[in-house]
Amino acid sequence: MSNCQYSECEKKYIKKHFKVSRSKKFKRNLICFFICFIFIIILLVYYLSKVVNPIMYTYGEATIQKLLTISSNNAIGDIISTMQYDDIVKIKYDDNGDVITIEAISSKINQISNNLAKKTQEEIDNSSKLGINIPIGTCSGIGFLSGKGNNINISIEPMGNASCNFYTTFEDAGINQTNHKIFVNIETEASLIMPFAFKKVKKSTSYLLAECIIVGKIPSVYLGTHDISYLK
Repeated sequence: MSNCQYSECEKKYIKKHFKVSRSKKFKRNLICFFICFIFIIILLVYYLSKVVNPIMYTYGEATIQKLLTISSNNAIGDIISTMQYDDIVKIKYDDNGDVITIEAISSKINQISNNLAKKTQEEIDNSSKLGINIPIGTCSGIGFLSGKGNNINISIEPMGNASCNFYTTFEDAGINQTNHKIFVNIETEASLIMPFAFKKVKKSTSYLLAECIIVGKIPSVYLGTHDISYLK
């Protein structure tokens, strides 16, 4: 019998030995693959949280601030164009021409507030549907890649309802003349939904609603006052 020939027992042993070796090698490779995979996932999460998310925060917050401002501007534009000072304020004088009372027309103020808040919220809802598109190059944090590549769309969720608060100021405009200004402050809020996090963005914008030069002495209770409760 030739030396290169093996008995059946030897053949079975060799075959079993190779199977065991291949099985161990496969297990080692599989373990190495999972370790590398987990390590890559950890690096990816770290990169997203430390590099990508802050960039998306900054970019997204600036975009939402602009969106909220535009929504407020669009909402108030029509109201201001048709508003008159006398529509919301009544001034009563005494026989000497001095101011007795400055009274807001509550029904008109409430109507303006409700319409303005509703229209502002509608503007925000319509603008939020498109979300925010951020180029991949911008998210990378690498300067020369900024603004390049396909866009990543980030969702925007409107939060609550837009709210309006009114306040007034009195400024000296000359002898026995006072400039009375009425402002409306529109507060809006939206939420930026990003990978692994979300961010609430608030915007408060004030607009001059109406003004009038009042001739005559004004009671001292009004002078120098920046927030009159009857206008809230």
